[in-house]
Amino acid sequence: MPQTYTYGISEDMDKKTDALVADLENIKFEDSGPLFDDFIVNNTVDLQLLDAEGNEIQRPGSVQSGFVETIGKQSMLAITINEKEQNSAADASSIAVGSMHSATTGNEAIETVEVIDRSAVKKESSEETEEKSDDNQLAYSNALATNTDNYGFIENPVDISVMTTSASVDYGMQKPVTFSGSDKEYELYVLGAYRFVNQAVEAMNKILPWLIVVIVFISTLTAYLYSRYITRPVVRLSKISKKMSDLEFNWICDEKRNDEIGVLSSSLNELSLKLSTALSELKSANESLQKDIETERKLEQKRLEFFSAVSHELKTPITVMKGQLEGMMYQVGIYKNRDKYLARSYSVACTMEDMVQEILTVSRMEASGFMPQMEEFNLGNMVKDCAHRQDDLFIQKDMEVSYHISNDLYARGDKKLLQKALNNIISNAIHYSPDGAKIQIEAYKEDQKLTVRVENSGVHLDEAAVPRIFEAFFRVEKSRNRNTGGSGLGLYIVKMILELHKADYRIENTFNGVAFTFSI
Repeated sequence: MPQTYTYGISEDMDKKTDALVADLENIKFEDSGPLFDDFIVNNTVDLQLLDAEGNEIQRPGSVQSGFVETIGKQSMLAITINEKEQNSAADASSIAVGSMHSATTGNEAIETVEVIDRSAVKKESSEETEEKSDDNQLAYSNALATNTDNYGFIENPVDISVMTTSASVDYGMQKPVTFSGSDKEYELYVLGAYRFVNQAVEAMNKILPWLIVVIVFISTLTAYLYSRYITRPVVRLSKISKKMSDLEFNWICDEKRNDEIGVLSSSLNELSLKLSTALSELKSANESLQKDIETERKLEQKRLEFFSAVSHELKTPITVMKGQLEGMMYQVGIYKNRDKYLARSYSVACTMEDMVQEILTVSRMEASGFMPQMEEFNLGNMVKDCAHRQDDLFIQKDMEVSYHISNDLYARGDKKLLQKALNNIISNAIHYSPDGAKIQIEAYKEDQKLTVRVENSGVHLDEAAVPRIFEAFFRVEKSRNRNTGGSGLGLYIVKMILELHKADYRIENTFNGVAFTFSI
């Protein structure tokens, strides 16, 4: 973009001059001064008025010839300085001024260019200027008469010094004019100079308000877009990452973008999913470990209780048998009858043997890695066999036994362990029932499962004792007399065997007595 440009009077000067001529027709000559002055000042031109013979008429007004000269000198000075700044090697001290001498006959004009070195002209005296004035004026008038176009503009450049006493005249136009109250016709010449202005400054002054509006609009739009597409997503991702640091993984980044923020959003979602899965697995593992620890703690507590009960259960018969043997050895009192107390000692030893066998069974099943020996067998036949082994006790206690056993009840399990469980169940039913009681033994298929039910009449359990009846060494009979109860391990062993087979089992009071039921 150039720093300066020339601003010339456009073609609408013709219209402005026509308007001035029309205004002058409605006003007297002596009153036309303000119109001339306004036109000169507003359009930066000089005006010269000539009569029909070509003589210059002193026009009214306070602004006379020379107005353009002042503007021209200022503009030329600005151009000269600007050119010196752009090209210091150029010699801009001389300015060419064209002097044109045109003949008064015909339409042809002969132009002569005379270069005047202004730097050599120091100063002219006022007398020389006045002597040249008349001659220049006449040449100026003739030049205008032969070098104007249809609009009144001068077609060819003329010598500025010839046209007027004002320097720096670059263009001119001619119009006929009359005044109100007079029939005389005059010639009005409009003379102007190009005005040099700073393009950047003038353009900036004109567009500065709009430029400010555009800058504010663009800044606002940029801030909005930056906030929407850069700042806001980053803040949202920062909040989500903070939630993740607090182990909250139910937040999802929904930034569907293809740039780095979108990639970061996808990475955070993937990280959140993996961390959530890992923590869920870790939590599940911790819960499982906690359950295992709690189970192990309970088992350890049960072991301690079991061994404490075993110690107590073994200590009493051993003490009894030791006393009997010692009395027989020393033949003290009643123990002189050896046959009687030897039989009692033998009975105590058998009871201890049974208890030891039960303890060994429990210990074997509680050992880690114990697996039942699974095989297929007829459960109905096994129930009948176990019941018939107790026939002597049924006869001894005058009990009525009934059987309701279906055929073809084939089960899969450890046959020896299930026989041990059935023997304990039937034995308990016999021992805890009064003489003459009824025993009902059933085996049938129900809901794709094989069910065994043993019910004895004439006795009921204390409801408070039912939840503990399967505990080791627990006895409903508080005296712990061997004549009225067992060791307390029978139902505990039954529970362990049935749990190894993943069977459902329960003991409950019925209308007639107590029923034990299990399904495999």
